[in-house]
Amino acid sequence: MDCNQNGDEVKRLYNEPWHRVFGINFLYRIAAEIPTCGFDPDGFEYHPVWHEHCKLLAHTVRATQDQRFTMGNGPSQIEVAVRKGDVFHYNNSFKYRPELFETSAAQAGFEVVEKWQDAGSIRLYLFRIPPLQLSA
Repeated sequence: MDCNQNGDEVKRLYNEPWHRVFGINFLYRIAAEIPTCGFDPDGFEYHPVWHEHCKLLAHTVRATQDQRFTMGNGPSQIEVAVRKGDVFHYNNSFKYRPELFETSAAQAGFEVVEKWQDAGSIRLYLFRIPPLQLSA
């Protein structure tokens, strides 16, 4: 788990070339797999947003151009209008404090057997979990 609580640093670490490409990949899947007309996946850019109050890095895309396109076929077809600057939230990366993570794990019945931390903010945990009780 990444327990980095520094929003500016978290945004910088995620806003690197490979993650930006990864972050917008789903837009190209939409264009390839969902019936659309006029949709341009190149009209968006990765835009990380930090929410300090809950230690959340919101992975979003921001429109870099106005677009009007349709999605779907027949009676289920809808028209979508996107304006330059519109932001769409598609994924979350919460950065939990280690104490909260470990307390939550204990409440779920997990016992910390070992934990390791790199020179930064990454922690790796080995848990002992209670045996699974199967009902008949």
